[in-house]
Amino acid sequence: MNIQKPTKLISTLLLAILVSYGSMTLADYSRSYMDSHPMNYINTDGVEIAYQVLGPEDAETAVLVMGLGASHTVWGDDFVRGIIAAGYRVVLID
Repeated sequence: MNIQKPTKLISTLLLAILVSYGSMTLADYSRSYMDSHPMNYINTDGVEIAYQVLGPEDAETAVLVMGLGASHTVWGDDFVRGIIAAGYRVVLID
């Protein structure tokens, strides 16, 4: 098992969190970048799940699940763009 890939992903996510922590709050965050991309929907066993895919199709994928009953937009543009800039495709689950 190659431990470098999970370690790289975890390191990238932690760095993105630290960089965007100061600018991302629940009350004040930018989401115009995310809003400019379409929301997709999948229905599985009668449950509709909304998701958004951002970044290059050929990149490794990072899946972000907000949880806590919050919207995917709470991640904020800066955080999501940071992950994409690090070379990942981002899937946001709503």
